[in-house]
Amino acid sequence: MKNSNIILNNNAKAEVLAPAGSIDIAKAVINAGADAVYLGGDMFGARAYAGNLNPEEMLEIIEYAHRYGKKIYLTVNTLLKEQEITKSLIDYLIPYYEKGLDAVIVQDLGVFNLIHKNFPDMDIHASTQMTQTGPKGSKILQELGAKRVVTSREMSLEEIRTLHKEIPELEIESFVHGALCYCYSGQCLLSSFNGGRSGNRGRCAQPCRMPYEVDYNNEIINRKDERYILSPKDMCGLSILPDIIEAGVYSLKIEGRMKNVTYAAFVTSMYRKYLDIYFEKGRKGFKVEEKDINDLLDIYNRGMFTTGYYNASKGKDMLSLNRPNHMGTKGLKVISNQSGRVKFKALEEINPGDVFEIEEGASFTSGKALKANEELVVNLPKKYKLNPGRVVNRMNNAALKTLVQDNFVNNEPKLDLDLNIYVSVNENAVLTASLKNPNYGNSYYGKGEEERVSEYIDVSVTGDLVQEAKNAAIDEKSIKKALSQMGDSYFRLNNLDIYLNGNAFLPMGSIKKLRRELIEKLDYELINCKKRTFNGQNSLAFKTNSGKISKYGLSLYFTNFDLSKKIEDYSEISRVYLDFSSLYKISSKLKEEEELEEIKQEIEKIKAFGCDFYLSLPYIYKISHKNTFRKLVETAINLGVNAFLIRNLEELRTVDELIDELGLGVYENADARFKFVFDSNMYCFNKFAKEELEKIRVKNLKLSGFSAPLELNNRELADVLDPDFELQAVYRAPLMVSEQCPKKTFDKCNKKMENYTIRNGKNKDYQVKSVCPFCYMQMDSKMINLLDTKEIKELNYGHLRIQLEKEEDLLAIFDALEINEDNSERLDKMKKNIKLSKNLVRDKNEIVEYGHFYRGVE
Repeated sequence: MKNSNIILNNNAKAEVLAPAGSIDIAKAVINAGADAVYLGGDMFGARAYAGNLNPEEMLEIIEYAHRYGKKIYLTVNTLLKEQEITKSLIDYLIPYYEKGLDAVIVQDLGVFNLIHKNFPDMDIHASTQMTQTGPKGSKILQELGAKRVVTSREMSLEEIRTLHKEIPELEIESFVHGALCYCYSGQCLLSSFNGGRSGNRGRCAQPCRMPYEVDYNNEIINRKDERYILSPKDMCGLSILPDIIEAGVYSLKIEGRMKNVTYAAFVTSMYRKYLDIYFEKGRKGFKVEEKDINDLLDIYNRGMFTTGYYNASKGKDMLSLNRPNHMGTKGLKVISNQSGRVKFKALEEINPGDVFEIEEGASFTSGKALKANEELVVNLPKKYKLNPGRVVNRMNNAALKTLVQDNFVNNEPKLDLDLNIYVSVNENAVLTASLKNPNYGNSYYGKGEEERVSEYIDVSVTGDLVQEAKNAAIDEKSIKKALSQMGDSYFRLNNLDIYLNGNAFLPMGSIKKLRRELIEKLDYELINCKKRTFNGQNSLAFKTNSGKISKYGLSLYFTNFDLSKKIEDYSEISRVYLDFSSLYKISSKLKEEEELEEIKQEIEKIKAFGCDFYLSLPYIYKISHKNTFRKLVETAINLGVNAFLIRNLEELRTVDELIDELGLGVYENADARFKFVFDSNMYCFNKFAKEELEKIRVKNLKLSGFSAPLELNNRELADVLDPDFELQAVYRAPLMVSEQCPKKTFDKCNKKMENYTIRNGKNKDYQVKSVCPFCYMQMDSKMINLLDTKEIKELNYGHLRIQLEKEEDLLAIFDALEINEDNSERLDKMKKNIKLSKNLVRDKNEIVEYGHFYRGVE
């Protein structure tokens, strides 16, 4: 089967979005039926180790895509440091913008800010790295200028359906095939804190594919053949494609910018095939062939497929516990082994060149074709345990590789062309073409492109003067022959109208020249139909707080509410944070009004010193946990909490609306009663990100500050920090936030919030806590302490935060005040007002890390 003609998707209700790590792969997936391709240039992409495209290749692939009515989305989906965003970003994007780049995929709100400011007519897609989990956060991004949101992989179909219902004009892009991350995208710092390779910078070292033990209550609960506890299976959404589309997903995204051309093109062709079947035959006529699923497994799988979180399922069935990489498919079964002369029976059709794995690092290649049940004899080293009955998996299907090469790599599609030629004596020959523009009307529900792209491309070229024939006149057959020879162009003749008047003579060379000039002109119009001119000024202006304070505010973060009672006087404290888990435990256990009143009085006592009392909210909030979240916030407000630590946009807008529902909202132009601070995982990596966060409008909450990001070193922090920032000085970094939970994986789920340990090697222990009320797991680093670093004194911040878990941690307050000589009076006062047990000494061995304060990330 030859892919002789491109598949156009005009006025489509969904698009197949394919990955590409090189220009050759990008062309192949377009040839295989992709409506759009997402790829990275040589800067700022979330797959720094993919091939990526240099500037010349980027311009070439934009042309290639637009020739066939396809789109190119450029990934700029990493966090950018201040020096990077100011020196490089805009100049990097200008040539692609002018060539007609269709959209930019963005994680960093500073990048979002500058693109919207400098390229206001270029679409911005909010990356899955922004951890959007629902309609309220997505609405904020739309208000900031996003045309599309890439949903978190953890969203269920019901949650996506709600998002689409509430914001029907917002494009939804969701992953349908490929690798799954164990952690919420954008919330993983594990690779970063392990070795400096940040997933937020496109350099993830994939520690989730390493083996771990789960230590729960001093018992290892996973077997030795179940060590890959953080390694999910690959996703395949073909079987539920109608459900995905009907939930409101417009862009069907295939993961795999690190994958080869065989993977990318073949997977793309399968989703093209079944998307077309669905739109042609509907749900009733939709059925996925078993062979197609088997072929996809042959291409790549980590132990069969999963449909991911779409059906709200999670647990052991989604994980590849015994192997983290390609598992292959069952190919050969050992019948006998006589001193290394091994006889196999084919379990399915085998091709010459198929590769079979004996063990890790050892394989052999089939030299001939076999039908199922036919036998193959191979001489192999005796050391391999190839006993009768053992099944050997096929790791590489040569037939699929050949199919991709023949149909998608070495077979560029042709556009059908209708021509009209006018040949009349004593007039110049004229050749015209009218081509329906493949770039017209192929955007979201047919919207958006019409104002920039015409429906038809009309091209006309004028040739030589037609002479009166002295001998044989030119005939229609000769004209048709000359115009049919399209050569290696991107077109082929579909229909030709010939107007021949009089006894005309026109040399064949003149007709061929007309054809060449028309094709060149037509192709130019096609590939430049979205061409733009950059009229901006490379604007890098931003608003910032340029002040410097002499006395910073001290913030205390309590994970245990009882610790707050050890401090009698809070006059030297500016902010108190209470982790939501502590409040949840309190509110769910206490029933007596007088007990709740005691907590309320403690909070009011703290606030009476002029200190704001913050509730730190969950790292993840989805509408499926609306009731739990509402109860938590309502309880907090009733107890006197007057501020919130915000960790995602979804919960920000939800809290704002909930305040109204509780009758505590304010009238227009009135001062908000409640405050909020953005936590570190909102990623103010640069000043432009801060400016963009300041644009977010909420009615009942006043923005009071920003938490410094955890992946910048002290020199990089100096470029960003100002008095609006709070620097965490003693803290545990959240290394992973996952919808999965090892307790549930190994049938230990008791719906209790509790800590346990996962271990990678002797010295790599990680504290894990199950956050059951919101169904996620959080993995934390060891305690990090910056208080004894001299550089902390030189940074410009407004608040310094200390996390307190146990009584010994209160001693860190003294260290925090000692770092500045001007705080001697504050120090003396605090020492008098903190009531500690006698002879209390902090365990210095526990605080062993400085995080990224010195090393930073790549």
